[in-house]
Amino acid sequence: MTTKSSTYKEKSPTASTKEVKKNVKKDEEGFTYIDGIPMVDQGQKGYCVVATAGRIVRYYGLDMTQHDFAQLASSDSKNGTHIE
Repeated sequence: MTTKSSTYKEKSPTASTKEVKKNVKKDEEGFTYIDGIPMVDQGQKGYCVVATAGRIVRYYGLDMTQHDFAQLASSDSKNGTHIE
């Protein structure tokens, strides 16, 4: 798959179903999370949706960034991502 900005490379999966289950953690305040999902700094952009999508696919081994998703979803820094 090629986006306008870059080409993503498929890596070997970093998380299988079994690994995801073992990565589910609960912190001392009782919050549940999946350990190992990479953090993405969206900066001052309204990229909440595309940054989250980028984090998920990187966890599963695809090398796509929030910027790749922003182009695919027609997101912009002023208005973010919209369904329309």
